[in-house]
Amino acid sequence: MTLRKALARALETHAPALSESGCLRLHTVFSRPLLVRSLYPLAHIHPSDACTPPDAPAHVWQEQVLITAAWRPDDGDERLAYALELYVYTLPEQSAALVYVSKLDTTGYGPRAHPRRIRTHLPGVYSQAPSMTSTLTSAAIDYFASRMHWARSDSVAVQHVSVHVLARAQGAYLFPSSAAQASKHVLSDAALIRWWHACLSDVVRACHDAGHVDAFYLIPGYQRLDSHAIVPIAQEPSRSSGGAWHYGHPYSEKGSGRTAETLPPLPLHAAAWEPYRSHLTPSAAMQLRTLATLIPVFPDDPKGRYINELCSTAHEPGFLPKIHKGHKPAPEHREAMAERQALEKVSIDAFWEQMGFRQECSSGNAVGVFVVGASARDAPSTTTPLPPEAQPLSLPHPLLPNLMLQHLQQDACVWSDAAQATRLTRQFYEGVDRALRRKGGASSRDDDALVGEGLVWLTVPLAAVSRDMVAQAEQRACEVVPAARGTDAPVRMLGVKRRRRS
Repeated sequence: MTLRKALARALETHAPALSESGCLRLHTVFSRPLLVRSLYPLAHIHPSDACTPPDAPAHVWQEQVLITAAWRPDDGDERLAYALELYVYTLPEQSAALVYVSKLDTTGYGPRAHPRRIRTHLPGVYSQAPSMTSTLTSAAIDYFASRMHWARSDSVAVQHVSVHVLARAQGAYLFPSSAAQASKHVLSDAALIRWWHACLSDVVRACHDAGHVDAFYLIPGYQRLDSHAIVPIAQEPSRSSGGAWHYGHPYSEKGSGRTAETLPPLPLHAAAWEPYRSHLTPSAAMQLRTLATLIPVFPDDPKGRYINELCSTAHEPGFLPKIHKGHKPAPEHREAMAERQALEKVSIDAFWEQMGFRQECSSGNAVGVFVVGASARDAPSTTTPLPPEAQPLSLPHPLLPNLMLQHLQQDACVWSDAAQATRLTRQFYEGVDRALRRKGGASSRDDDALVGEGLVWLTVPLAAVSRDMVAQAEQRACEVVPAARGTDAPVRMLGVKRRRRS
């Protein structure tokens, strides 16, 4: 199943309770797999073996994914309403993959939904229907967490997938000036963390049926009891429902009650109980559980910037790397060893404690860090460590971010104006279409259907809730409100303490 079909199926299964009918155009664009070393740049450098050359770095293949949804009501224009940017990393030799949610944004031009007081009284699935944004986001993450992205390839056997989300509230991420659009709902820092907690809980429950799931969330600077003011304890799914959450991080056993045998699986560190991955033989440098092998470095990532700052301390005056007497490593190997040793000085628990004092986490807004690991129960049919296959019509790596910058993220893109949003939406689709025809593998002799509906985008019709259902729900809502008012318990009022006159 393709990503587009998975998104369309999610919308059909969880139809939102809309007050208007129209069509939603789902667009997915992939970049070609690119071999990178930035995810774990120092994992293959041993901190003390200067007499031998460094081991081969972990082979990591990066794909950038952009998902957009444009809404067109029956009597209106088509405008972009939703965009999600993901980075997908495949580690064939480790039978693992990582998914980093880079940016998620809306414009406020999505389909209008009925208010909550009406939705709760609608019959059937409408009463518990999530928003369009929640449905698309959960479905997109679940598509990768359940390893459907790699099911079409016979050369990659992915057994473990780690999903990483950093929830940091701001007015706009991909659509400049969209916060000024009256219909856009901008969440506060606490509300955004709760939203991601609920969204990823759906992913955890869905993946629990197919394998083992470990879900962690952390608010740097907050102890567990303090975090319940943001994510109440009642909102934590129970373990019996397959959605157990752990407050903290999955990288060490200190203060978590875990032992070395019960540590959760990670991309470079297989768990003892994992099928097939437990038989992997990583190098001596990758076997060490340190910052270099535990913390992945993503683009525009606060913890990645802190990792780079720690590495830079190795180049300050007075820092002397420990090198055995008589060994003369190459200059580039000596620098990498010094950076690895600088990371060795900071424990994983101290790293997260210090993250709470970083500007991104201590400027007055809370930041949520989520890590969800999903592992398969059954061993794969093949174990050949080959690169992942490119998606049909995927673009060269630098082209997709350039398209996003040119048509979405420039300050000149005024998404708060409806007429401008209509024009920008049309220009964005035209730019993507041109790029796919020129660089995406489609030749000039191909017809329009090659890059049209079905291969790059899909149209999903969404119907409004019938008027009869809405009228009955409004009547029930009006009946409930007076009854609730008549049963109010007496409220005890406390007087205001006044300061004594001296």
